[in-house]
Amino acid sequence: DRVECVEFLAGAEGALRPVICGVSAFDTDADVLADLLLEHSGGEVIDEERGYSLQFPAIGIGVYRETTPADVQQMIGEMQADGIPTEDNEDVAAELRRASRWATLGAGVAGYYRR
Repeated sequence: DRVECVEFLAGAEGALRPVICGVSAFDTDADVLADLLLEHSGGEVIDEERGYSLQFPAIGIGVYRETTPADVQQMIGEMQADGIPTEDNEDVAAELRRASRWATLGAGVAGYYRR
């Protein structure tokens, strides 16, 4: 009878630019947006995926990214151990961009992320 959740899937490459808490969700640093959402949710957050996905049930918002800054640091360490240059490396730069922004945003009805 009604839509329970709308998910924006294309991230920074998408045409849709959702604005939440006064900022562009896909153009704002992931940590900055997470802090804003945490503030607006009264401190309630579900982080069962260790930084890849956060849900804020009190405000019906969920965010997801494919990689985290810790993943990128691990990748850099492995590359360096293998003798692969990481400075000015296009793969490192791409992973850093992916880790620094949320790739999807879901906006659901109140309680959607409590299910």
